[in-house]
Amino acid sequence: MDGMDADEGEILMLGPAFNPSERFLRFGSPIGIPFCGGPSAFILSICGWEMENEEPALLNGRPHPRTGTRLLVFLRIRDQVGVSHAPLMLRTLLCLVLLASPALAAQPGVVVKKDIPYAGTDDPRQKLDLYLPSNVPAGKILPLVIFIHGGAWREGNKSDAAAIMKSVVGTGSFAAASIGYRLSGQAVWPAQIHDCKAAVRYLHANARELGLDPDHFAVSGMSAGGHLALLVGLDGESRILEGDEGAYPKESSKVCCVVNWFGPVDLVSMVWPDGKLKERVGENPFDQLFGVPVEKHPELAKEASPLTYIRAGNPPVFTAHGTADPLVPFAQAEELNDALGKAHVPSFLSPMVGAGHGFDSQELNLRIFAFLNRYVGNGLALDIPTAPIKMH
Repeated sequence: MDGMDADEGEILMLGPAFNPSERFLRFGSPIGIPFCGGPSAFILSICGWEMENEEPALLNGRPHPRTGTRLLVFLRIRDQVGVSHAPLMLRTLLCLVLLASPALAAQPGVVVKKDIPYAGTDDPRQKLDLYLPSNVPAGKILPLVIFIHGGAWREGNKSDAAAIMKSVVGTGSFAAASIGYRLSGQAVWPAQIHDCKAAVRYLHANARELGLDPDHFAVSGMSAGGHLALLVGLDGESRILEGDEGAYPKESSKVCCVVNWFGPVDLVSMVWPDGKLKERVGENPFDQLFGVPVEKHPELAKEASPLTYIRAGNPPVFTAHGTADPLVPFAQAEELNDALGKAHVPSFLSPMVGAGHGFDSQELNLRIFAFLNRYVGNGLALDIPTAPIKMH
């Protein structure tokens, strides 16, 4: 690599020969890896890849020493602090990718174990799907990312997260589980959180048998699922919302961190903007969740609010929320972030500028992976930016 120049912007990388039948690392499109070094930080993002069979192959116009089928990886190196970097730093980053490319090319497939009953019932809502890498060495245990689906507590199912779970597990670094729970049309509050807690307890109790590391669980969710994920995480030690569903009522439901996508946090103060959901179904989702008009029972709204359970010692929380969310106001995310900060709980809020109730962002994916790696993964203290992300 000596003497090789690298310009800023997109760079064409050529990896070593590999087996084209093996899976390549995927997390949405595109993916990226944050690198920190010296006084600066880079985002090294993989924005595409192709197969190439012609030989001899060239790297920056020079013959590549290996032949055969190759993986062409298109990289973009973006400076995180706006400082020019010496060519040596860029060459170092390129060397890292060349050295890592055989491992990237050999990422595992995904094995899905569907409909595992976690509460000892035949209720299809009280089941979970477990996602595992296909080539985990015998005896190895993996950190677990648990996903809780959204849908205003009355819609959705555990299969909603299939693509996300396969992408996370496809990295080879994590296992994942997507849990179902009884919806409000079937059972009113607190059945939803009791089911989620029972699922986490089941996973803890059976962790070793399932190939999971019980000391490294993360929980995540979107919208109503974000609300439930926050409750699982913030109530982990107090066990106020534990319930007694399933065969493991005394087992721990503790998790190490929470990823919250635009979940409601203060059900006492929150109103559905413009009555959008009420207009669609003729009923306030809170009323259906509690089985009674929420304005007449503020004590139920307080009991179901993640804000109620914030205290020192809570697990770290990552939140992504659209500033133009028409259903769950962005102010909910700000309230959560402020309360966590006052309790000295690590909190990372990524405002998605201009985004509504749902979004997709490469930069956000990078931040979430850095967060998961820090708190349940390899423990690397990668930078987790909180600057607003502008959406188009």
